[in-house]
Amino acid sequence: MVKEYFINQDFEMIHISSPGRFQTNSEIFLSSGQGRVLIENEEILIALHQLFDHGYRTITKYSNAIRFVRWSNFRSGTGFIYFFGEQHQEALQEHFIVEIAPTSKDGWYFYISR
Repeated sequence: MVKEYFINQDFEMIHISSPGRFQTNSEIFLSSGQGRVLIENEEILIALHQLFDHGYRTITKYSNAIRFVRWSNFRSGTGFIYFFGEQHQEALQEHFIVEIAPTSKDGWYFYISR
């Protein structure tokens, strides 16, 4: 559901971070490079909170990939990435991915970035 929502947004870049303890469902925004856009779709808000409650830190769409960050620090990170469209090699460089392994789901990969 979140994957499809990101793919169908008309923004080239989207970034959503795990909400802080003072935020509510209605305060999750897309940071789109064109400013912040409030997410009003209740199903998407619930799905995002479930992902964040299960340890995901950020979700980013850039180029033809959507990255679900599970763990990160200033130098590296891990999580899952979904590719849509063409030019996967370009997306790997744009997301600083150094290791990647396919999962059992088509288009989904586990990654390590640096």
